[in-house]
Amino acid sequence: MPATECLKQVRVEDLAYIAGLLDGDGSVGLHRCGWYKLTGEPKYTLRIRIANSDVRVLEWIRDTVGFGWVKEKKPSPKTHWTKRQYEYTVTGRKAKRFAEMILPYLRIKRNKVETLLDEVGGDWPWGP
Repeated sequence: MPATECLKQVRVEDLAYIAGLLDGDGSVGLHRCGWYKLTGEPKYTLRIRIANSDVRVLEWIRDTVGFGWVKEKKPSPKTHWTKRQYEYTVTGRKAKRFAEMILPYLRIKRNKVETLLDEVGGDWPWGP
């Protein structure tokens, strides 16, 4: 089967499935990750998250692409979850690579991902 080059070989079908999960249960954005010492201005990094109540789905994403992490989400006092919630997260250069891998398969969040990738460009300090 065809594969897309990344840290690991990932099948096109798997990338399309992951893109569907991001479209439905994910978020993409810039996250403040610190401050520049000299200027005092904030530092930002790209962050991608996918939430799900089945931790196995998120662990499969992590294992399939070869990076990112999975953790249990803690409910806020305003939420009344009946199931545990988990979250796959990837940041920095790996988030950029992740976004580039699944971009061809995104439907709902495609414009947002394209805009973020265009805005930050190739020489932006991607962070950790």
